[in-house]
Amino acid sequence: MAYLPGARQERFTAEETDVLVRAVKDREVVLYGDGRNPPKIASVKQAWEEIAKIVSSAGIPRTSHQCRKRYNDIRRRVKSKLASINRARRVTGGGSASTQDLTPAEDIAASTLTAESSPTPRKTLAS
Repeated sequence: MAYLPGARQERFTAEETDVLVRAVKDREVVLYGDGRNPPKIASVKQAWEEIAKIVSSAGIPRTSHQCRKRYNDIRRRVKSKLASINRARRVTGGGSASTQDLTPAEDIAASTLTAESSPTPRKTLAS
């Protein structure tokens, strides 16, 4: 299907999502920095262009903007699931087993979350 401006693009397939997450993981330092040095804007743009080419080879042609948005959506979903899992662990009585498991792609995306951005249990006054 040819790209038409304003037309809705097809959803990312599971294979495209997996390729996207692995490509981002391979370029994690370039995209997000190493913790001490922030990433260079030109390097980040170049990395997203490379990622878009890799994802496009796995299926439908995708732009760097589409890939970046899809990856940010995945990260947001992972943060939400991790927060839900942590809330379930803190309930009185130990909580029940998690009902929200991470997919393999989400598990890889979770590994790219920094300590500041990932939901962690808060300390209480009693601890």
